[in-house]
Amino acid sequence: MIPLGETVEVFGPPQVSRDKPKQATTKSGNYFVTSRFSYFSGGEGKDPKGGKPRSNERQQDNMPRVKQVSGEQVFRCEDEPIHIPGAVQRFGALIAIRENENGLFLVRIVSENSRKITGLDPEALFELRCFTDILIQNDKREFTNRARGMKCWTREDDIRTNPDVFTISLTSLMGAPKPLFCAMHCNEGSDLIICEFEPKNDVFQSVALALPENPISVTDSQASAPEQIKPNMAKSKPLRINRESGRQLGSMELFHILCEMQTQLAGATSLSALLDITVGLVYELTGFHRVMVYQFDETKAGCVVAEYFNSKASRDSYLNLHFPASDIPKQARELYVINKIRVLYDRDEETARLMCRTMEDAETPLDMKHSYLRAMSPIHIKYLQNMGVQASMSISLMVDGKLWGLISCHNYGLGMRVSLPVRELCRSLGENCSTHIEKLLYQARIKVRKPLSAAPKKTSPTAFIAASSSDLLNMFDADFGFLAIKGEARTIGKLFVYNEAIALLQYIRQRSFVEIFATQNVKKDCPDILFEPGLQVLVGMLVVPLALSGADFLVFFRKTKEKEILWAGNPNEKSVRHGTIAYLEPRSSFRRWTEQVVGTSREWTEDQVESAAVLSTLYGRFIEVWRQKDSIVQRNRMTRLLIRNAGHEVRTPLNSIINYLEVALEEPLDERARQHLYRSLQASKALVFVVNDLLSLTEVEDVDFKVHEDNVNLKRMVVEIIEAFKGEARRRGMFINLEEDQDIPNIVRSDPAGLRQVLSNLLTNAIEHGLGKYIKVGLKHLGTTDQNSMIEISFKDEGKGLTEQELDCIFQDLEQVLDEDEGQPEAPEAEPKEPKPKSIGLGLAFTARFVRLNYGQISMSSEKNKGTRVSVKIPFRKALRVNTTKSPLELSLPTPPSDISNGNPLSAAFPAAQAQESRIPGAVEAALVSTTSSRAPASGVSTSMTLSGTPNTGLSLGRYPFPEIGARQLKFSVLIAEDNPLNSRLLETRLSKRGHQVKVTVDGQACADAFQRNPGAYDVILMDLQMPLVDGAGSTRLIRQFEKAHKPPFSKRAGTYGRIPIIAVSASLTEQSLDDYLNTGFDGWILKPIDFHRLEAILAAIQDQQIRELLLHGNETWDKGGWFRLRTDKVCTSSIASIPSIDETINPAI
Repeated sequence: MIPLGETVEVFGPPQVSRDKPKQATTKSGNYFVTSRFSYFSGGEGKDPKGGKPRSNERQQDNMPRVKQVSGEQVFRCEDEPIHIPGAVQRFGALIAIRENENGLFLVRIVSENSRKITGLDPEALFELRCFTDILIQNDKREFTNRARGMKCWTREDDIRTNPDVFTISLTSLMGAPKPLFCAMHCNEGSDLIICEFEPKNDVFQSVALALPENPISVTDSQASAPEQIKPNMAKSKPLRINRESGRQLGSMELFHILCEMQTQLAGATSLSALLDITVGLVYELTGFHRVMVYQFDETKAGCVVAEYFNSKASRDSYLNLHFPASDIPKQARELYVINKIRVLYDRDEETARLMCRTMEDAETPLDMKHSYLRAMSPIHIKYLQNMGVQASMSISLMVDGKLWGLISCHNYGLGMRVSLPVRELCRSLGENCSTHIEKLLYQARIKVRKPLSAAPKKTSPTAFIAASSSDLLNMFDADFGFLAIKGEARTIGKLFVYNEAIALLQYIRQRSFVEIFATQNVKKDCPDILFEPGLQVLVGMLVVPLALSGADFLVFFRKTKEKEILWAGNPNEKSVRHGTIAYLEPRSSFRRWTEQVVGTSREWTEDQVESAAVLSTLYGRFIEVWRQKDSIVQRNRMTRLLIRNAGHEVRTPLNSIINYLEVALEEPLDERARQHLYRSLQASKALVFVVNDLLSLTEVEDVDFKVHEDNVNLKRMVVEIIEAFKGEARRRGMFINLEEDQDIPNIVRSDPAGLRQVLSNLLTNAIEHGLGKYIKVGLKHLGTTDQNSMIEISFKDEGKGLTEQELDCIFQDLEQVLDEDEGQPEAPEAEPKEPKPKSIGLGLAFTARFVRLNYGQISMSSEKNKGTRVSVKIPFRKALRVNTTKSPLELSLPTPPSDISNGNPLSAAFPAAQAQESRIPGAVEAALVSTTSSRAPASGVSTSMTLSGTPNTGLSLGRYPFPEIGARQLKFSVLIAEDNPLNSRLLETRLSKRGHQVKVTVDGQACADAFQRNPGAYDVILMDLQMPLVDGAGSTRLIRQFEKAHKPPFSKRAGTYGRIPIIAVSASLTEQSLDDYLNTGFDGWILKPIDFHRLEAILAAIQDQQIRELLLHGNETWDKGGWFRLRTDKVCTSSIASIPSIDETINPAI
């Protein structure tokens, strides 16, 4: 055995072991002394303050040599058991006691410096009958209670890991009691009670600490100007601390200081402000020359995010400098989590070893993971020496149970004593700071995730997620992304680098990720991507699976970003030294070292990955439920379509029967024939009412335009539309050319009204945006299957064209329209948001819906200053074979006087087949002017008839009073604006039979032109609202502007009113839009289907103010129609209770 204290020189590297260390002891008298762990270096260590190499190392013959104290053990940095160092720092003394069966506390382990702190040698402490014998009487009971309570503590009882701190006084035979601070703790599973004693001196330093002769600099002073200025600007407010009083501070004063610090921390509204306040408070409490906050990232590397230092002690600024994860080994991180505060009083002061009472006490190393006095690792001391730091303290910052960062304190030149109460204040400050960091991080997380808190609207998953695209991009700080559902990919945000995006999208589909996958370097983490040009822009990727199969997913991309990382020294400096058995030393240089990182994106943070997991669960469940619902809807779709089509097939001929029965009843008839026709009319109306109720009951009467299919002569329809628009085109100096394919089938299956509206919209856009001489309309046959014929219809103008950005906006708006269609109608919000402006109008939106419902495609190409080409490709169903001699229901119905279909047998038999009115804004007004809204009995009609007049029935004819033969009737000159040929033909027929002069125009511009050419020729205008080119509202404004500018002469009847009356005619008129109608210039309104009795009353009111007063808005329900104005200068909308009903006052003969 080598005598204690003797040294030997060992040549060559020591035998470094990874085995768990055992306590090494040497005999000292009757007691055993523990060994210290030492540090081995393969080279000379230099103090940055200058001077000679550190005492222990030298080189000879290229072989490392180390001076070792007998009994010391040498360990690798990553293997060093730092929780059992076998020694304590000398600013305090450690005494470990154990209670025996008699309730006596026997001293088992004592640090060798006990006399300096407690006044008693280790031998004297070992010889005590009971440790409480040296306590003053008042402290004995308190110490006993605390010690026994500490033994009962377990980790499950409390999360508290810090020692129990209190004051105590020790006495001896030689002098007065000695007041001390005591920190007591007990390791789980051990019966040893560890007490650490420190002198009870001034709580705060009463004199300023000495500064080094020259400011320390290890980073070559390469800090930028902002970095040099910011750390010297304190953000915290001064604490009310009297350092010069010379008296001990009481518990209440310490409590008030703690409250002051909590108030300042609570006032921080951002993370950076909170950390700046924290370093300022710690600097004031402790007096260290430098205080900084060191934050760890996902790789365990750290970065200094806040700093405050004394520029007279050091010129270096570590703000924004990074430190590699290897600077803090794993076991050190674990201790930072357990023991929240760690102090190194003076790195040059020798530690005090532990003396054990018996060999049994010495066999098991004393676990000091909770100790405040624990000696520091020699490797860590070497690390601080390389940084020029003489004393240090660290405070752990814990967030969500993990080590988020450290508050690191450095002192230069001399050692630094921080009293135990101040360290407790600092520990409490660290816990408060951790709580506020957690709060601020959660606030930011909640703010970003706020869009996820809203319940999914009643829309499809695609529409819902697409509507949240901006929120999603903001949540994940992504440049753009894709949503892939059911094999379709939709962009989230603005698409760029198309080829790279598609390559990554295909790769994700092939991989079928079933878990969250995040990478900031796709080329490194996904080397199997096949893309020959290489990924140059999109290098960051976050995949969020939405289905267990991985088929549905969200993916977010980030662009490459060159990053410059500033390191405090080369992070790769740790190297294997030759001949040292892979021994690693701490870094010796902290000069600023810049690393340029390319080919990577911004890192996906832990919060973002957690948000992705929430998103995966939320949206995944939403998609699953939606698909279950959609599956049920799909199973019932064929049934619903069958009922809808059957209802349409019944209502179409019934509407025709009703209209032609009304026409027939206006002819001179004998009484018997009139009675039969009238009974037929009532029965038909009752049957229509039953059909409407049936469709309403089965809920198949949708609010959208998924209407009935019928046979359509496509070529003829296109020619008719071109003919209708030729006049407007010529007025603008344009010619419309049709280029048709001879292979186009004559008859196809489609919704006639919807198709006509689509073609009218596209031709309208071409005329409005065209600047050249020609507009080309194309019909091209693309292919045929057993059931469909794919046909392309195109429109090309010679206008100014569209930019790529404008095209992108148009198609993004089209996607938005389709997303809206996939949902269900929702109740209006209490505070409706301002609608987002679209680059498309209602016409193009209607076109997009129609094409989508018919499984077609819409495409658009444009070249600047050369024009735009818009085409729709629709797989039309092949036409059904029909009997051209009779209608499908074998009805011999009279045909209209002039058939717009020009021989189309199906159109002749079913004029209503092309007249279904769409309820979508912008759709064509194609409703038949029939009266089917009231039910009339089919029986109970008296057969008493007269040859000269109306049937003598026991019932009021209600809404069907037909004029007497030869009765006097007012005749008016009526100008009609109606784009649907069937509606205009029937309206013209009904009014002409009543003796009115009728002029029909096909759009708003033609109507305004007709009036301006001869304003005195018309008594009234019936204005349809929804027409191509110029709608009803636009036409009305043109007429009113003409009247104001030219003051034209009016007809005699219109002159009695003061201007030409304009009556709005539409099925979509709503009372909520009354102000709009008034401001536009309308004088009255009537809804489709038109009640001709009511229309006659409205016409009669043109020159009869008494009738007009009866018909004013507010006197009867909105659906009956009436007048907005009593006179041109007076608007009356209040109801007049004393005025009788119009049906009671107007003679049926009108």
